[in-house]
Amino acid sequence: MDPMLGTILLWPIPFAPVGYALCNGASLAVQQNAALFSLLGTRYGGDGQNTFKLPDLRNRVPRGLNNPTDATALGGSDVYTGTASGTVSVTLTTANLPAHSHPTTAGTLSISIPVSTDSSNNTDTPGPTTVLTKGIVSSGISSNPSKQYTTLAPTTNLLPFNAAIPAGNTGNAGTGTPLAAPVVVPLTIPTLPAYCPVNFIIAIQGIYPSRN
Repeated sequence: MDPMLGTILLWPIPFAPVGYALCNGASLAVQQNAALFSLLGTRYGGDGQNTFKLPDLRNRVPRGLNNPTDATALGGSDVYTGTASGTVSVTLTTANLPAHSHPTTAGTLSISIPVSTDSSNNTDTPGPTTVLTKGIVSSGISSNPSKQYTTLAPTTNLLPFNAAIPAGNTGNAGTGTPLAAPVVVPLTIPTLPAYCPVNFIIAIQGIYPSRN
């Protein structure tokens, strides 16, 4: 039995059989496919003079119209014209993070400073790779800068002391010092539900449908 012209079927084979074409948005010549063109028009693309396009259902989910005669049937969008909508993934940025705060309670923090008891390899330049050590003045000349730091590994710690931590909010809302959080953005999130890939094919030959 010949299919109805324009019928779309699910097809689990990687090629279209005779009389069908894959729903991949391909362009067809109007002159060689006048009957199908009279049904689809340029709803899915083409210039309407020489070419028209098949629906493109690659990586797409077909959606039924609420009212097939209403061009603005779904949410006010021109869905019936064949315009594709939606994406397979979305990218979140910091703009998608809502304003929030992280309340903290008051407390104390014990702090100790590492130092070295070795007087060699001294320097007068502090930096991220130096610690405090025995201070000396080169050649006994008081005008020379005192070498109070060393790049050697620390050998002990100074007497610990406590620092007060006030209560408050940290983050991008409220008061307090901003708290750095390991949030990696932009972050791409897939929007596809669980799926099983198959092809969609459309009948480009068959019985011309008649209206009820």
